[in-house]
Amino acid sequence: MVDLVTLDDVSFAYGKIQALSDITLSFRTGSLVGMIGPNGSGKTTLIRCVCRLVRPENGTVTINGRDLSSLNSLDLARMVGYVPQMQEKAFPVPIFEAVLAGRIPHLGWAPSDHDLAIVKNVLELMDLEDISQRNINTLSGGQMQRVQIARALAQEPLVLCLDEPTSNLDIKHQLGLMRMVRDLTRKRKMLALMAIHDLNLASQYCDRLVLLQNGEVFSSGTPQEVLTRKNVRNAFNINVAIHTHGDLIHIVPVENTDLRRLEHT
Repeated sequence: MVDLVTLDDVSFAYGKIQALSDITLSFRTGSLVGMIGPNGSGKTTLIRCVCRLVRPENGTVTINGRDLSSLNSLDLARMVGYVPQMQEKAFPVPIFEAVLAGRIPHLGWAPSDHDLAIVKNVLELMDLEDISQRNINTLSGGQMQRVQIARALAQEPLVLCLDEPTSNLDIKHQLGLMRMVRDLTRKRKMLALMAIHDLNLASQYCDRLVLLQNGEVFSSGTPQEVLTRKNVRNAFNINVAIHTHGDLIHIVPVENTDLRRLEHT
């Protein structure tokens, strides 16, 4: 595995609000990286910098050795797929056509058999094949989330950026999504960067975690290295009990009066 994305001294502010401060990180191919931290810690802004939805005020972001600022829009779309947290207002088209739109950076005059096969494959992956002709304006929030992820996967990006992709999904589709993204990163040797609030899901499926606080990197490493009681308490200002079962980590928020009792169960 080699470094695919690098952030070097990246800073960004929304007016007077400093969202990121001197972020230096590198991410390898074949891995799922979870961005965790309290609200306002910079998770979404970091993702948006990698997608060039916002441009750093200082520092550089490179993908495959190329400075993001030097890429044209078409080259960027071939390299980076993005799934936003908020659902976009949708045109009344069938799911199949909405996902096919993800192939636009690769299309010639018309979709090829290869393009159609890719769309069919991602529809199967996202459990959407049976409803592929439904109008997207008739979908639930969770179904629409899966359509957006399918469209991003249809781009066949080197880097897949997901901002809270599990937020509108039921538990079955949460687990299915996390498993699918993890497996795809390894099979296709791509990189997935995911902002995620659920620490237990992050610990179970992510290869690496970046814990952000106040726009800075508080901790970075494996889930076992990052998700310690001290780190969680200091970053989120809560007490937790942490239970381990082999490589699995289970985090339970607790009241101060219950902490000692839970630590001995």
